[in-house]
Amino acid sequence: MTKPRDNGNGRAEARRKRHHYLPESYLKAWADESGQVAVRRRDRNAPFSTSIRNVAVEADLYALPTEAGLDDALEVALSKIEAPLRGHLADLRDGRTPRKRTAIRAEISRLLALQLVRTPEHLDRWMFPLAAAEFTGERPISRDGMRRFLTDEYLGEPPAEPELQAALDFANYLLSQGEPTKRETFSILFRIADEELTPRLGAMAWAVEMSPRHTFVTTDRPVAVWRRDPHNLKRMGAGLESADEVRFPLGPHHLLVLRPRFPEHRTVVEPDRVAGVNRHLAAACYEMVIGRPAERVDLERFKLRRVRPAMRFNTGPLFETDPSGKSVPTGREILHMYVPYDDEVDRG
Repeated sequence: MTKPRDNGNGRAEARRKRHHYLPESYLKAWADESGQVAVRRRDRNAPFSTSIRNVAVEADLYALPTEAGLDDALEVALSKIEAPLRGHLADLRDGRTPRKRTAIRAEISRLLALQLVRTPEHLDRWMFPLAAAEFTGERPISRDGMRRFLTDEYLGEPPAEPELQAALDFANYLLSQGEPTKRETFSILFRIADEELTPRLGAMAWAVEMSPRHTFVTTDRPVAVWRRDPHNLKRMGAGLESADEVRFPLGPHHLLVLRPRFPEHRTVVEPDRVAGVNRHLAAACYEMVIGRPAERVDLERFKLRRVRPAMRFNTGPLFETDPSGKSVPTGREILHMYVPYDDEVDRG
């Protein structure tokens, strides 16, 4: 059973079932005159063209259960919040970058923060214990069950023993405490976006890079962090606080780049810069890379693993600082979780 919506005229509207986690207004920048974009999925080597209505959409992603059935009020609210996005993107492409501490900069920062937390990938991090329990049919989850889940569903390869143990400890502990509801999870995510991510994004230095001849792609994780030296990220990952750049494609020929410190300017970049950005965007995508239909063949050139997990795990020794300032082992272990920097295939 589903819960109808009141359209404001006293009449009920049919509930929205197809929820876009990338706004259609954003994808239009890559669409041709018939509203199609090119898509390359991790689980399909061959790119294909499809309508933007079919891209980055998931049934009932934001639907919340109520006594009357599923309610799409959250999807409706998000569509209203993102309504100014298209105009902001056009202004960033064609006008001046908004100054720090202005209302428009705060609004764009909030839209970027919401885009970070509203994706299935971000939700999957929080729902990992439940997904593992549903896959295995076990509560608590057995060691063999977790190994099967990680191998067949989550990692796409057998886990190392420290990762297996950490994932098992994490999932079974949270399952023993009772899982948060979907409503509670979204409430936490949106609070993080408003209170932590929005101010951090707004305080960074904003620059717009332009490429008149060569095109930027985008992905289902369009707000992507980049590190100057990614080689030490095997068991660390990267977040906003450690990023040298936060990259957000504004369209095929414009890229918004946020840095801790940098001149806030507009600049034309060389083809090798565009190629490097595109390689990293692709390697950091969750499930798909998106481009213009006329350049569909270019998407085939990206090397992509079949799976990039939403979160990785590790178990390692716990260190503490002694009176002399040295890090010394405590003899205990710590559970470590981190967001993968990319899929470790092609770092640029």
